[in-house]
Amino acid sequence: MKGFLERIETTDFRKPFKRLIIIALVVVIACGALTAFMFRTQLAELYALDRMEEQTVLQGEIQMPMTEHGNRWHGDDLEIDVFDAGLVTRPSTGAIITAIISIVLCSLCVLAYWLMVAAWLYKASAKAGMNRALWSILGLAFNVLAVLAFLVVRGSLVHCQNCGACQKGGNFCVNCGAALGLVCPKCGRTTNASDKFCSDCGTSLTNKGTKEVQS
Repeated sequence: MKGFLERIETTDFRKPFKRLIIIALVVVIACGALTAFMFRTQLAELYALDRMEEQTVLQGEIQMPMTEHGNRWHGDDLEIDVFDAGLVTRPSTGAIITAIISIVLCSLCVLAYWLMVAAWLYKASAKAGMNRALWSILGLAFNVLAVLAFLVVRGSLVHCQNCGACQKGGNFCVNCGAALGLVCPKCGRTTNASDKFCSDCGTSLTNKGTKEVQS
């Protein structure tokens, strides 16, 4: 288990995400097209029934329009199973199997995406020095909402430019000890380590006279 978690922390999730998106698109398009082809007769017959109902309503032959409900059609006092009545051809065994396989494949793509998001949250929270278990569980429970919450929380913390760890504040990183800020050589203001110019006086912070925050 420890080795698996360490592997997650070293995985670059950009490539797996791209591959998963491509695979998911291919699966959805292929399964959708194949399922529609296998159920083409039933779809055509249901469409014909729907058109017939519209024409009947327009002609005023019934007082209450019939409405579709599952595989049954309801009139005033009439309930007809379209399959038993022979109005729609029952799907073949191959069509049913195709539909089941399509649902399973699409579900597997969703599951892979869901688990990958949770794994990414584990890695990102570990790198940021945040609670890995908490964010992984939130990822499994809320997925995209957990990712948005994680980005908001991480964005509110101080980010170490040296190791990537995050913390609430301070002058030095609690993970690697690197300075989290620079001292402006002109006005003495403490700035972020990633700043190129002082926000107070506009002095460049990339020259040799710039000093790191001292303890």
